[in-house]
Formats: sequence, structure tokens, C-alpha cells
Amino acid sequence: MQINELLTILVSFFTGGGLLILLTISIQKKKIRAEYDNLLMEAKGNELNNVEKAIKIWRDSAEAMRKQSEEISAQREAMRQQNFELQQRIRGLEAKVAELVKELKKKTNEEFRR
Repeated sequence: MQINELLTILVSFFTGGGLLILLTISIQKKKIRAEYDNLLMEAKGNELNNVEKAIKIWRDSAEAMRKQSEEISAQREAMRQQNFELQQRIRGLEAKVAELVKELKKKTNEEFRR
């Protein structure tokens, strides 16, 4: 009896559209798998695109910071040179002031002696 039932189920399966259902499922499975693979490739492409965009942003930022650093270094060097020149002028003026004070003391002493 079991063999008869099994044969009946198999015959029903093949004649009742079961084979067609299996073929349809198989085709749909392949189609879904292909769509999944395409979506996965697209997602990986988008991810790579986003990474490239992020790299470009970081490179641009790094370049801008490098330029700003160079400008600041140049300004600092100019200020250092200007500071050196001003210090020399101050020393020269201090020497002149000391000389004038000396002369003033000398003249004051001479006038005081008279």
C-alpha cells in the first residue's frame, strides 16, 4: 500500500503541475540570486565611491592645513626678523639715550661748577 500511495503522489506531482512549480521555483531562485548579486555589487560600488569621496575630503583638508601651516610659518619668520630688527633699533636708541644722558650730566656738572 505504501508503494501505491507513493506512486500516486509522484504521478500527481508530475501531472498536477508539481514539476512546473519546481521549475518556476528554480527559475525564480536564479533570478532572485542574480538580483541579489547585482544589489550587492552596487552596494560595494557605492561603498567604494563613498570611501573615495571621504579620502578626497581628507586630502583636501590636509592640503588646506598644509598651506595654512606654511603661511603661518612664513608669517612667524617675518615677525621673527622684524623682532630682531626692532631689538637692534632699541639697542641703538638705548645707546643714544645713554650717550645723551652722559652729555647732559656733563653739561649739568659744568654749569653747576660755574
